Amino acid sequence: MDLLLDSSAESLVSEVLANYLQLVRTKRVRVLRLGTAAAKQVTGDKLPLLVSEGETKVSGSAIFEVLVHTAFAERILIPTKDVLRYNEYVSRKVDEALLNELNTTLVSTTFIAGHHITLADLVLFGLLVDEIALWDTAQKVKFVSLTRWFVHLQNLPGLREFLERSDRNLIVPLTLADVQAHEAVSYTHLRAHETGRNLVCRLLLEKKKQR
Repeated sequence: MDLLLDSSAESLVSEVLANYLQLVRTKRVRVLRLGTAAAKQVTGDKLPLLVSEGETKVSGSAIFEVLVHTAFAERILIPTKDVLRYNEYVSRKVDEALLNELNTTLVSTTFIAGHHITLADLVLFGLLVDEIALWDTAQKVKFVSLTRWFVHLQNLPGLREFLERSDRNLIVPLTLADVQAHEAVSYTHLRAHETGRNLVCRLLLEKKKQR
């Protein structure tokens, strides 16, 4: 099968899936990147586009499930409760609200839908990979659970090779020192903007703790 891609988010997610499922490595899927003009000239369709040997075409997010079925991984990656969830994420804008929501979800679980990886994790990894790659230590600490999840995924077989092959850097995991340093800076920042009234409250609380 040929997987025709452009620079869209859905194309990136499709490429992430094809690599994680080892479909590229085993040559069951061939990845081809096309510019917008070339895509219209060659296919006349919007990308991403998955074309089988029988010229059957699948486009958009429908590609995700086709790739999963091709790898015989649907029982693991597409539990019933996960289907609507990953479809919802595809249409979401990557913004502060989504990042906060994901970070809160991941406080008490290893992956998005529970304690094993599902299609929702892989879709989100593709949607967030270029965003999280730009994070500094402060942002990693702010979204510490999301950072932990991303570091876990980036080191999985297939995903690590994809990142290296596409010249994307692996993000550096947080250390305890990073978290402690950021907390110290945040506390100092708050002290610098402390009002007289807040100062009295803080001193009373600190005195109470010392007793």
